[in-house]
Order: sequence, then structure tokens, then C-alpha cells
Amino acid sequence: MGVHFKYWQTKTTMWLTAMNMFWVASGTPEGTITIGQENEFKEATIAFVRVVISMIREKLVDTYLDMQVAKNLWDALEANFGATGARSEIYVMEMVHDYRMAENRLVLNQANEI
Repeated sequence: MGVHFKYWQTKTTMWLTAMNMFWVASGTPEGTITIGQENEFKEATIAFVRVVISMIREKLVDTYLDMQVAKNLWDALEANFGATGARSEIYVMEMVHDYRMAENRLVLNQANEI
């Protein structure tokens, strides 16, 4: 996943939302819930985990296969891959912010270096 995590996350979120399953990513509903609501949550959680596991790269499946709680799985993926994208975006922004014109050098050459 790595640098493509945000793309994957957006696509997966839209798909899970369309399938009416993404709501389980926020965790167990608070307050008193009926047995029907509890069963609905369990079924949606199982489907959520299956969908997410099927959509991650094969080499990552073993790492996340034992996670059976939708919130834990989603949070773990966000923690492991979400920050990487943010760090690289910040690095690029810092590079652009620190950009200075150098004498006798073409702007395109300097831009390509960034």
C-alpha cells in the first residue's frame, strides 16, 4: 500500500459505504442496543473485515488476518500507512516552501530537482 494508501482508503471507504458497512469502522455502538442491532453489527463487522482483508496486498494479509474487529483493523491500517503519506506530503511542501532561485540556472531544471 504505502504511498497509494490514501487512494486505496478513499476507494474502500466509498465501496464500504455503498454496501452500508462502513459504519462499523467507528466501533461498537454506544448505549443500549437490541439483540437485532447487535446481530446486525456482528454481521456487518464480519463482512467489513472480509472485504478489507480481500482488498489489501497479499503480502500484508498475514499481518492483519487475525484482526476480527472492524475498528481495530481500520485503525491499524490508518496508523501504519496513513502517516507515511502525510509525512511525504509535508516533505514536498517544505521543499517547495524552501525553493529559491539560483543564478544562471533554468527554472525547469530546479523544479525537476524538487
